[in-house]
Amino acid sequence: GCDITTSAIENATRTAARIGKDIDFVVADAQTLEPIGDATQDIVYATYIIWLEDLRKASLAWHRVLRTGGRILMRQAHPIVDCLREHENGALAVSEPYFDRGPDFHTFQGTPIANRHGGWGKHAEVVEFFYRIEDMINALVEAGFQIARVVESRSEGIVSLPSHFTILARKD
Repeated sequence: GCDITTSAIENATRTAARIGKDIDFVVADAQTLEPIGDATQDIVYATYIIWLEDLRKASLAWHRVLRTGGRILMRQAHPIVDCLREHENGALAVSEPYFDRGPDFHTFQGTPIANRHGGWGKHAEVVEFFYRIEDMINALVEAGFQIARVVESRSEGIVSLPSHFTILARKD
C-alpha cells in the first residue's frame, strides 16, 4: 500500500500488524508511485482521486506498476453528487456545474471514518480536482487498460442518484 503521508503509512502498518497481515507500505505519490518498481503489483486500488492533479499521469503510473493481467479497481464518489443539492422538500437543484469545473480550494477536516475515531487533530488546506466519469474512463483507456466493468452504487442520501461508482480494469 502507499500514501503520500508518513502518518497514514504508520497507521496502516499498525492496523496490518494488529490484524495479522504482512503488508508492505511505502510513502509514495499516487501520481508517480515512485519507488514502486515496474510490473511488481497484481492489484491497484485507487480512491480519493480528487486529490490527484494529473489523472492521466497517475493512470500511466498505475499501468506501469501492474503485472500483465493485473487489475485496477477505482472507487470514487459519483461526480454528479457534487453538482446537486437536495432541498428539505426533496427537490434537487444544480449547485455546481458538471462541465468546466476548476480546482476547489478548501480546508480538509478529515474523513468520516477518522472523525468517528477521534479525528486527525488538525486541519489542512487542500485542493481537490473534479473529474467526470468520462475523464476517469478515458484516462485508464489511454494508459492501456481494458475496462472490464463499471458499477454505479445507489445513494444513501439523494435516493434518486448514484453516490459512488467503481471501475474495474485490466492490464493485458
